[in-house]
Amino acid sequence: PSLDPSSKKPSCRAPAEPDDKPDPEVVITDNAIEVLAHLNLVSGSRYQKSKTSLENIRARLREGHTVSDLKLVIDVKHEHWHGNDEQYQYMRPETLFGPKKFDGYLQSAIRWDAKGRPPRESWDKTRPRDVNSISPVQTTIPRGFRG
Repeated sequence: PSLDPSSKKPSCRAPAEPDDKPDPEVVITDNAIEVLAHLNLVSGSRYQKSKTSLENIRARLREGHTVSDLKLVIDVKHEHWHGNDEQYQYMRPETLFGPKKFDGYLQSAIRWDAKGRPPRESWDKTRPRDVNSISPVQTTIPRGFRG
């Protein structure tokens, strides 16, 4: 056997050079915590940074949704449900960010945002119109019909 130490492989590896890129999962978790903090702020809740509270938020972020998307859903559902205890009980992470409901909530939130985020009270109102105005009646007989 050779006693030359240069022929031996080192038993421990040198630490890998940091690549300046943060771990994507750490970024997702940090963003999820930011979204959860927004939910707590808007709703007055105190959801903890637990796996259960963060899992659906993290899943939506992994799908490519932004923190702004998730915060927008929180804002629209708060506007939609506040003042109604029956509905407001659903202001929780598993309902807002669950895979079955989130896309629908996001679409309505985008429309709400595009309209300037009107208050809930104005959502059901119809445009005022003159009930006495009558559209002109067409009295001509279309070609091909007997008159």
